[in-house]
Amino acid sequence: MAVFRAIESGMSLVRQVEGNLSIAVDPYGRVLAQTDYFGSTDRTMVAQVPIEDVPTLYAAFGRWLGWVCLVGFLLLVVYVVARALVARRSQ
Repeated sequence: MAVFRAIESGMSLVRQVEGNLSIAVDPYGRVLAQTDYFGSTDRTMVAQVPIEDVPTLYAAFGRWLGWVCLVGFLLLVVYVVARALVARRSQ
C-alpha cells in the first residue's frame, strides 16, 4: 500500500521493515531495489533513489479530485436513469 501512496504523491519511497519485504521505488512505482527478510542471508539493500518529485493531479488538488469524480459519476447515473424514464414514457 505504501508504494501506491508514493505513486499518488509523486515521490520516491524507501521502505525498510523487519520481517517483511524492504523496497525502494521511484515516483513512477518502478522497483529500484528490494530485499526479502526471510529469503536472503545478507539483509543489506543498496539503491540510488531520485530525490525529485513528479507533479501529480492528487498532489495538486488533493481530495478535491476524488470528490469531483464522484459528483461526475453521480451526474452520469442521474442522466442515464432520466433518459431511460423518458424513453419508457414515449413508448
